[in-house]
Amino acid sequence: MTTEQILEVTLREMTAYGEAWRMDWSGFDGRTLLNQLNRIETWARKALAAQADPHATVEEYRGGTEFVENV
Repeated sequence: MTTEQILEVTLREMTAYGEAWRMDWSGFDGRTLLNQLNRIETWARKALAAQADPHATVEEYRGGTEFVENV
């Protein structure tokens, strides 16, 4: 993945988490949000690190998208 693709996935998933929480504030838990954002960060850092390895594959992050689909 290119840096631009990693950024696009990161921004898309951050927006999805925000949209899902906005649709259902009744279950909001700051600790859950923190964990969700940390997972995005971990994925993005791994994806950036994998750029140096031509054999590395990085699964696209979809946690926020799945979260918003389940609200």
